[in-house]
Amino acid sequence: MPKLVPVSVLTKDAQLDFTLKRKASGAQLVSKVCTALGIREMWYFGLQCVDHKNRLTWPEADKKITTTQKVKDGPLHFDVKVKYYPEDPSNELIDETTRLYFYYDVKDDIVSGRIYCPAETAVLLASYQYLIRSEGNGPSTIRKPLNISKYLSANVREQYNLTDEEWEAKVMNCVSSHKNMSKDDAVKEYIRIAQDLEMFGVTFFKIKNEKKTDLWLGIDALGLNIYEYDNQLAPKVTFPWNEIQKLSYSRNKFFVKPVEASGRFSYSTRIVLIHLNLF
Repeated sequence: MPKLVPVSVLTKDAQLDFTLKRKASGAQLVSKVCTALGIREMWYFGLQCVDHKNRLTWPEADKKITTTQKVKDGPLHFDVKVKYYPEDPSNELIDETTRLYFYYDVKDDIVSGRIYCPAETAVLLASYQYLIRSEGNGPSTIRKPLNISKYLSANVREQYNLTDEEWEAKVMNCVSSHKNMSKDDAVKEYIRIAQDLEMFGVTFFKIKNEKKTDLWLGIDALGLNIYEYDNQLAPKVTFPWNEIQKLSYSRNKFFVKPVEASGRFSYSTRIVLIHLNLF
């Protein structure tokens, strides 16, 4: 009999437990998980894990899932996450289940503060979040108070001298304006609004330039962006994908060669090398 390995996959609303062959690849596991969740547009998703060197990573599609974690430590643990963001999610995400799991990731990033969101927009998004959590049902006359920290990020709430009850009133006032809106329509609206936020769909990595200045490398559907360390909203340098001739690296140096350009821009980071292996 082939050797088997236990696998535990955490989603936003469930835990999936599998037993797979040790030779199973990352692509096979992603396919199995997406099938179990009913996700048909599986190319947007991946499985994130902490590897045996305590690094956050994704198992490679054509490599065995056992290469990222030590089997002797117990079940292999993975989280379902959005891996690839399309340019226009509100129009390109076709399936309802795809949109829902896409929403889960985006909402977590906004509420945690990983994606900056202005207060007014955050309140509007929180109202759609309420509808999604309540399966499209509007506010009832009898309900529990909201745990506002699950709807609005700390940096939004700290900008104003408002109590949790006052924030809740603002959210519920928005909810009352979404009459007869279904859960899926609320998900669509959430994604449509969120995709216009500056940090939406951008994966950031700490880097240094040749002068050893700390910077951020941002990677998204449109290209590569370089940000100053204290400003992740407006890139100082942008490389659209169609203007990049070549990406390469040597040890911990990462090189971008623009189209029709002889110069190269060097940014040094160990983390970037790991991420580039995923493309």
